[in-house]
Amino acid sequence: MDPRQRLHVVVIDRSDSGADELLAVLRQGGYAISGAVVDNPAALAEALRERPWDLVLATQRVPGFGIPRALTVLRTTHRDLPLVGVAPARREGEGVALLALGARDVVDPTNRDHLLAVVRREVASLEDRRRLRRLERLHGLRSDRPPRGGPAGTEAPHRLAGAEGGSAEGNGWAELPGSGEAGRDYLTGLPDRGYFLEALTRYLDRPPRERTGGHLVLVELENFRALRQSGGITTCDAIMAELAEVVRREVPPGRLFARFGDHSFAILTPDEDAARVEQGAERVRGAIKATVTEVGGQFFATTASLGIAAVTPGVSDLRVVLSRADQACRRAILAGGNQVRRFEASAGDGVGSLRRTVAPDVVWSALGDDRLALWYQPLIPLHGRPKPFYQTQLRMLDRQGNPFPLDAFECMGSDGELAMKLDFWVVERALAEAQAQRAAGIEPTLLIRLSDSAIESEAVPLHLSRMLQRTQLDGGQFVFEVREAAARRQVRFAQAFVSALQRLGCAAAIADDAGPRTSGLSLVHHVDARYVRLGSGFVEGLARNEQRRVALRAFQDNARRLERVTIASGIEEASGLAVLWHCGVDYAQGDYIQEPRPGLEYDFEASLA
Repeated sequence: MDPRQRLHVVVIDRSDSGADELLAVLRQGGYAISGAVVDNPAALAEALRERPWDLVLATQRVPGFGIPRALTVLRTTHRDLPLVGVAPARREGEGVALLALGARDVVDPTNRDHLLAVVRREVASLEDRRRLRRLERLHGLRSDRPPRGGPAGTEAPHRLAGAEGGSAEGNGWAELPGSGEAGRDYLTGLPDRGYFLEALTRYLDRPPRERTGGHLVLVELENFRALRQSGGITTCDAIMAELAEVVRREVPPGRLFARFGDHSFAILTPDEDAARVEQGAERVRGAIKATVTEVGGQFFATTASLGIAAVTPGVSDLRVVLSRADQACRRAILAGGNQVRRFEASAGDGVGSLRRTVAPDVVWSALGDDRLALWYQPLIPLHGRPKPFYQTQLRMLDRQGNPFPLDAFECMGSDGELAMKLDFWVVERALAEAQAQRAAGIEPTLLIRLSDSAIESEAVPLHLSRMLQRTQLDGGQFVFEVREAAARRQVRFAQAFVSALQRLGCAAAIADDAGPRTSGLSLVHHVDARYVRLGSGFVEGLARNEQRRVALRAFQDNARRLERVTIASGIEEASGLAVLWHCGVDYAQGDYIQEPRPGLEYDFEASLA
């Protein structure tokens, strides 16, 4: 650490003397301190507006203004500042709750070494985030203000015109007025996401009789996280810029082509011929696959999956069109990637409608009638000695005791109360089963899936803490699963949730179903999950596809470097086990080994005999 590093700190305390004691610790640690002391929410908000800060130290010594209210002020002012709680540890549950609310850590003020270590960690992390934002602004990936036109000397963004490149007024594909008002992505020179969505919205707002059909194509570049890890942000910028030009050459006149996300494009075409649109998408896919980008003497290549959705005159909801194209793109990725898929209405609308209407009522009914059950599926080790290890799976039962074909967690929608009740139920039943097994002389490890909203709930870790104390069980017996998609949406909450689990002696697992091409393994750098559970997208077709085996081995090598334990699920044939063993995967799970059952009865010793 640079001994002259200046640190701007806000301290929440009721007295200057108490704050000075904390700041003295930081000065003794080598920091040059500039500080302010506040004792109410309004004063904190005012201080945050006055100047940039590096850290907030929040004591619990101000009546009515504790750490939770301070976190609320930070969220309201949209400041990216680490808040560290400085308070004696009265009860274990208090620290867990504060972490779940968003505190970066809670430190006992008498432990000066711990306080310094936490501050150094958080200041370094904040500087990394600030450096990344500066790079993103430099390369056009981030702007503090909406762009109002491109840089001088660049051409206007592509306009949406008719199929032959003429005016679109006659067929309902209207241009947006004013080229100076159009948003532009500075890196690629393409229209940006905001401009694209505005064009699509204006089209959908027209009366059906005034518009023809068309198609939306989403282009998702694959393996970009791995490219960023190996080559850095400047390499990804170069690849993105070159691929934008490659795709631009394949897009005919009269189409709106835009940058849609960090590593995705979108194409809006007035062409109503689905077969012709699919052929064009295939040309785009092939052009991306054939492109090799040289950066600093190294060569990089990637592939893309494309999703196509019809934009018919009868559709007026922007979310519906985007969701259908995204679903088609997801299916292409889950099928192995480097593919083009078209949305099929029969495959998506029915299930979504069921989950939005009937399914939540079914879950509430099953919960109220005590028609829930935990079933267990064994996880067998592919290396080393076997031990009892099971994944818990929540089942809803009908009135005859048979399992429903619906997944309770998938069907409950956004009902937060229902999610918490299910999470509490699962925790209680899983620990009760572990307690019963202990009475029989067995101490199994349980991989427990909870709802996606569990990572945002301070109540779940608190309830788990109480249950562990009540049952006197070892927290090391329990691994709680966090879905990669949910953790990525709420990384900060996922970090707090995993930290809370670790304080209770439990472990966490990231569940990643996307497959090795598009895996969220990079998320494990930010969320300290010991386990990574790989879904069927990783193991499907491994025995017959050398390319996928190579990808899985590379994934496993990365996981081992991060000291993560991998679990491959969805095993349906014997050949899959041999391939997983050869790739170095740690555990295997699937119906081929044993289907989920109501009890813990698998013979682990016999499994490797």
